[in-house]
Amino acid sequence: MHFPWPNRWSYNLDCRLFRIFIKFQTTNLPQILEYTPEDHADRANLEEALSKAEELCAQVNEGVREEENSDRLEWLQNHVICEGFEERLIFNSLTNSLGPRKFLHYGVLKKVQFTIL
Repeated sequence: MHFPWPNRWSYNLDCRLFRIFIKFQTTNLPQILEYTPEDHADRANLEEALSKAEELCAQVNEGVREEENSDRLEWLQNHVICEGFEERLIFNSLTNSLGPRKFLHYGVLKKVQFTIL
């Protein structure tokens, strides 16, 4: 994600911190708008600020989801034994036609006996 302003303090911050800040803004702006009259000079600016904050929040959330997905796939790469395949399977890579791989579910893995009816 690219932020248009250069700011030294933001380089070492986790994306989750930005998400908390933006979420705080998106919960306060509607309350401010509720008490701002329709004909007030700042009404349009507040509405635009809320729209931009919600858009930025969605972008940050997507970035955090991608980062968590990458972390989970990297963990799998380090902990799952993939012996017996002709070529090396790389979990955190692009597929041939669907783009980057996504981690869909995690939990207990159980082997179930399959029977043909």
